[in-house]
Amino acid sequence: MYEGVAALYYDSPEEALTHFPAYERSLRGHSTGTGGSFYDPSRSFALYSREVTIFHRP
Repeated sequence: MYEGVAALYYDSPEEALTHFPAYERSLRGHSTGTGGSFYDPSRSFALYSREVTIFHRP
């Protein structure tokens, strides 16, 4: 059962590398204040990708 889901989108890898660690630290800090039940790192992941054109129709 999920209590919440979040998705973050960044325009560049540099922006993600700048902001995502602070976001994760904030989740960990909040989780510590709730007895560790708010954030479970084993159920968290990050995906870095870039957009590519696979098929282009004129």
